[in-house]
Amino acid sequence: LRPGVIQRIGGSGKLFFGSESDLPVDGKGIETTLLAAGIEAEYSKDIENIVWEKYIFICPFASATTFLDRTIQGVLDDDKGKELFDGLLGEVINIAERQDVHLQEDIRKITIDKAFTFPNGTKTSMHKDFEDGKKTEIDTFTGYIVKAARKHGISVPHHDKVFKALQNRLNT
Repeated sequence: LRPGVIQRIGGSGKLFFGSESDLPVDGKGIETTLLAAGIEAEYSKDIENIVWEKYIFICPFASATTFLDRTIQGVLDDDKGKELFDGLLGEVINIAERQDVHLQEDIRKITIDKAFTFPNGTKTSMHKDFEDGKKTEIDTFTGYIVKAARKHGISVPHHDKVFKALQNRLNT
Protein backbone atom coordinates (compact mmCIF):
# COMPACT_ATOMS: atom_id res chain seq x y z
CA LEU A 1 0.00 0.00 0.00
CA ARG A 2 0.99 3.61 -0.34
CA PRO A 3 0.83 6.52 2.14
CA GLY A 4 -2.74 7.60 2.88
CA VAL A 5 -4.22 4.22 1.94
CA ILE A 6 -5.61 1.93 4.61
CA GLN A 7 -6.54 -1.69 4.03
CA ARG A 8 -8.58 -3.66 6.55
CA ILE A 9 -7.67 -7.34 6.44
CA GLY A 10 -9.86 -8.70 9.21
CA GLY A 11 -12.00 -8.02 12.20
CA SER A 12 -15.16 -6.01 12.40
CA GLY A 13 -13.77 -2.72 11.11
CA LYS A 14 -16.05 -0.78 13.44
CA LEU A 15 -14.89 2.51 14.95
CA PHE A 16 -15.67 2.95 18.63
CA PHE A 17 -15.04 6.34 20.19
CA GLY A 18 -15.80 8.34 23.31
CA SER A 19 -14.35 10.67 25.88
CA GLU A 20 -12.55 9.80 29.08
CA SER A 21 -13.37 13.21 30.53
CA ASP A 22 -16.55 14.86 31.72
CA LEU A 23 -16.28 17.57 29.07
CA PRO A 24 -19.41 17.92 26.94
CA VAL A 25 -19.02 16.12 23.63
CA ASP A 26 -21.59 15.76 20.86
CA GLY A 27 -20.76 12.09 20.48
CA LYS A 28 -24.07 11.18 18.89
CA GLY A 29 -23.66 14.01 16.37
CA ILE A 30 -20.20 12.75 15.42
CA GLU A 31 -21.56 9.20 15.22
CA THR A 32 -24.35 10.35 12.86
CA THR A 33 -21.82 12.11 10.61
CA LEU A 34 -19.56 9.04 10.46
CA LEU A 35 -22.49 6.71 9.74
CA ALA A 36 -23.68 9.05 6.96
CA ALA A 37 -20.18 8.81 5.44
CA GLY A 38 -20.46 5.01 5.39
CA ILE A 39 -18.16 4.49 8.36
CA GLU A 40 -19.47 1.97 10.86
CA ALA A 41 -19.09 3.87 14.13
CA GLU A 42 -20.42 3.86 17.66
CA TYR A 43 -20.16 6.53 20.33
CA SER A 44 -19.82 5.21 23.89
CA LYS A 45 -19.89 6.97 27.23
CA ASP A 46 -17.98 3.96 28.60
CA ILE A 47 -14.98 4.07 26.26
CA GLU A 48 -12.54 2.67 28.85
CA ASN A 49 -14.20 -0.76 28.85
CA ILE A 50 -14.34 -0.83 25.05
CA VAL A 51 -10.64 0.05 24.86
CA TRP A 52 -9.81 -2.68 27.39
CA GLU A 53 -11.91 -5.23 25.51
CA LYS A 54 -9.87 -4.51 22.37
CA TYR A 55 -6.63 -4.51 24.37
CA ILE A 56 -7.52 -7.89 25.88
CA PHE A 57 -7.71 -9.24 22.33
CA ILE A 58 -4.65 -7.55 20.86
CA CYS A 59 -2.15 -7.78 23.72
CA PRO A 60 -1.97 -11.57 24.18
CA PHE A 61 -2.16 -12.26 20.44
CA ALA A 62 0.55 -9.69 19.65
CA SER A 63 2.78 -11.20 22.32
CA ALA A 64 2.11 -14.83 21.35
CA THR A 65 2.33 -14.41 17.56
CA THR A 66 5.57 -12.44 17.82
CA PHE A 67 7.17 -14.75 20.38
CA LEU A 68 6.22 -17.92 18.45
CA ASP A 69 6.65 -16.37 14.98
CA ARG A 70 3.20 -17.61 13.95
CA THR A 71 -0.05 -16.22 12.63
CA ILE A 72 -3.07 -15.84 14.91
CA GLN A 73 -4.46 -19.12 13.57
CA GLY A 74 -1.03 -20.72 13.91
CA VAL A 75 -1.04 -19.93 17.62
CA LEU A 76 -4.52 -21.39 18.10
CA ASP A 77 -3.81 -24.52 16.03
CA ASP A 78 -0.87 -25.57 18.22
CA ASP A 79 -1.20 -26.97 21.76
CA LYS A 80 1.82 -25.03 23.07
CA GLY A 81 0.61 -21.90 21.28
CA LYS A 82 -2.87 -22.23 22.80
CA GLU A 83 -1.34 -22.80 26.24
CA LEU A 84 0.86 -19.70 25.92
CA PHE A 85 -2.02 -17.61 24.59
CA ASP A 86 -4.33 -18.77 27.37
CA GLY A 87 -1.73 -17.85 29.99
CA LEU A 88 -1.14 -14.42 28.44
CA LEU A 89 -4.89 -13.81 28.15
CA GLY A 90 -5.47 -14.71 31.80
CA GLU A 91 -2.74 -12.33 32.90
CA VAL A 92 -4.18 -9.42 30.89
CA ILE A 93 -7.66 -10.09 32.28
CA ASN A 94 -6.20 -10.17 35.80
CA ILE A 95 -4.53 -6.77 35.28
CA ALA A 96 -7.75 -5.29 33.88
CA GLU A 97 -9.72 -6.54 36.87
CA ARG A 98 -7.09 -5.16 39.27
CA GLN A 99 -7.61 -1.79 37.60
CA ASP A 100 -11.37 -1.99 38.19
CA VAL A 101 -12.27 -2.53 34.54
CA HIS A 102 -15.69 -4.15 34.34
CA LEU A 103 -15.39 -6.94 31.78
CA GLN A 104 -18.07 -9.10 30.28
CA GLU A 105 -18.33 -12.45 32.07
CA ASP A 106 -17.50 -14.38 28.89
CA ILE A 107 -14.56 -12.16 27.82
CA ARG A 108 -12.34 -15.22 27.21
CA LYS A 109 -14.85 -16.73 24.78
CA ILE A 110 -15.47 -13.36 23.11
CA THR A 111 -11.73 -12.91 22.62
CA ILE A 112 -11.15 -16.35 21.10
CA ASP A 113 -14.28 -16.14 18.92
CA LYS A 114 -13.04 -12.79 17.57
CA ALA A 115 -9.80 -14.46 16.45
CA PHE A 116 -11.77 -16.64 14.05
CA THR A 117 -13.12 -13.56 12.22
CA PHE A 118 -9.65 -12.91 10.80
CA PRO A 119 -8.43 -14.54 7.57
CA ASN A 120 -6.25 -17.62 8.04
CA GLY A 121 -2.83 -16.00 7.40
CA THR A 122 -3.29 -12.94 9.60
CA LYS A 123 -0.31 -11.68 11.55
CA THR A 124 -0.49 -9.05 14.26
CA SER A 125 1.06 -5.66 13.55
CA MET A 126 3.64 -6.22 16.29
CA HIS A 127 4.67 -9.51 14.67
CA LYS A 128 5.00 -7.82 11.26
CA ASP A 129 7.03 -4.97 12.75
CA PHE A 130 9.43 -7.46 14.36
CA GLU A 131 9.82 -9.26 11.03
CA ASP A 132 10.42 -6.00 9.17
CA GLY A 133 12.84 -4.57 11.73
CA LYS A 134 10.52 -1.61 12.44
CA LYS A 135 9.68 0.09 15.73
CA THR A 136 7.42 -2.27 17.67
CA GLU A 137 4.55 -2.04 20.15
CA ILE A 138 6.32 -4.25 22.69
CA ASP A 139 6.13 -1.60 25.44
CA THR A 140 2.45 -0.90 24.75
CA PHE A 141 1.49 -4.55 24.94
CA THR A 142 3.83 -7.01 26.63
CA GLY A 143 5.82 -4.41 28.56
CA TYR A 144 2.75 -2.61 29.89
CA ILE A 145 1.42 -5.80 31.47
CA VAL A 146 4.81 -6.51 33.09
CA LYS A 147 4.94 -2.97 34.55
CA ALA A 148 1.30 -3.04 35.69
CA ALA A 149 1.87 -6.40 37.38
CA ARG A 150 4.80 -5.00 39.34
CA LYS A 151 2.67 -2.02 40.38
CA HIS A 152 -0.08 -4.33 41.64
CA GLY A 153 2.31 -6.87 43.18
CA ILE A 154 1.13 -9.79 41.07
CA SER A 155 2.90 -12.40 39.00
CA VAL A 156 2.73 -12.53 35.20
CA PRO A 157 5.16 -15.32 34.29
CA HIS A 158 4.00 -15.63 30.68
CA HIS A 159 4.43 -11.93 29.98
CA ASP A 160 7.76 -11.84 31.84
CA LYS A 161 9.10 -14.71 29.69
CA VAL A 162 7.83 -13.26 26.40
CA PHE A 163 8.94 -9.69 27.21
CA LYS A 164 12.46 -10.79 28.09
CA ALA A 165 12.77 -12.95 24.96
CA LEU A 166 11.43 -10.24 22.65
CA GLN A 167 13.66 -7.59 24.18
CA ASN A 168 16.63 -9.89 23.56
CA ARG A 169 15.56 -10.30 19.92
CA LEU A 170 15.32 -6.53 19.52
CA ASN A 171 18.81 -6.06 20.96
CA THR A 172 20.54 -8.57 18.66
